[in-house]
Amino acid sequence: MWIFIVLAFTSIANASPTVDTAVLRDHRDRYYLAPVELPLLDSKYYETEHFRVVSGKESTPLVREGDGNLKAANVLYHAEKSREFFATILNSDEVKNMEQVILRLDITNEYSPQGHFANDLYDPQFNNAVSVNGKIEKPIGATLPWMREIWFRPKKDILVADLMAQLSEDPIQTVMRDARHEFYPIQLDSAVKGVEYTLASVPFSTANLISSFLGICGSIATMEGVLLGIRIINKLSTPKWFYLETAMVPEIVHHEYSHIALSDYLAPNTSTPVIEGMADYFAAAIGNNPKLAEKIKAYSTAQSKDGKKPKFFKIEEEAMGAAQNDFVLSLLWGLRDIFGADRANHLVFDARKFLSTDKSSIRKGLTKALIRSCEANCTDVLTDTLRLHEYFQDRGL
Repeated sequence: MWIFIVLAFTSIANASPTVDTAVLRDHRDRYYLAPVELPLLDSKYYETEHFRVVSGKESTPLVREGDGNLKAANVLYHAEKSREFFATILNSDEVKNMEQVILRLDITNEYSPQGHFANDLYDPQFNNAVSVNGKIEKPIGATLPWMREIWFRPKKDILVADLMAQLSEDPIQTVMRDARHEFYPIQLDSAVKGVEYTLASVPFSTANLISSFLGICGSIATMEGVLLGIRIINKLSTPKWFYLETAMVPEIVHHEYSHIALSDYLAPNTSTPVIEGMADYFAAAIGNNPKLAEKIKAYSTAQSKDGKKPKFFKIEEEAMGAAQNDFVLSLLWGLRDIFGADRANHLVFDARKFLSTDKSSIRKGLTKALIRSCEANCTDVLTDTLRLHEYFQDRGL
């Protein structure tokens, strides 16, 4: 039944379906390999009307030989699935009229806006994926423009200890220091006010002064205990090896194509919590599951994401530049409980029109964009915007 649904979904007109293999996920969030149909233009090549899968810096499509190329089939299948979501469910004219998108496998070049692969001398890139440009534009000094492309880096097993040794500081130390910088000034201010209040009290009480002092010491000790616990948990939970086969993780393909689909307003040239969180949301929507990269250890040791976790916004984290992608995913996925899946999808998609790639924050940018999207699309604007305001307040915004 599951495979039948997959095959029916991927049957696209004007192409000859070819059976190949891709990574799918069942209702228990387990990944498995299963046959799928690809609408190839020619059964000899991994190319459809909408996508062309190439290797490295090549321009010709990968040849399909024998039982097929698992990596090529997987990215092509999930790219077609992503495109179908934006073209059919969200009715995106940009996606419907989009030129063929290049899907590059095993490319280690770092992207350069100055020209095509003009940076061969740069260190090779591994374990990630990137959406290139998002719109057709001509690089400075280049004879040809960059097309819309998605690059999938090859997997490379990296010893985490070696990776950490290259950093100027263990990231957990940075987090702990930033937490102290936020926490200790608040405690100092509280201590000063406590002493002032005690000294001004009539009659003066030494016991109250001691109690106030011990309370501050207790708060600091608790904070240090929590940080120590976080450090121990982080050490125990950090894998020995890091690797990420981006072309084999369905949600990564969905995520990167979402950047392409959103690029008419949000060019994927800067990674921000809002931009990345919106791509995460649509990756979850395309897979109809808020759990991203869950239980796929055969291809990745990277941390999974769960849009169902009730995360609370912390302004200090955004102010410090800390990652809030998970919060954005959780915030946007929660809109489904208010409006339903279909209305939430359209609300989030249209919000892109009111966002800026570089300047939109979560608290002031994303929330306003969602409200403006509702004002333009909701049938009961007053009631629905009020529900949005209440929801934002409940989530710490």
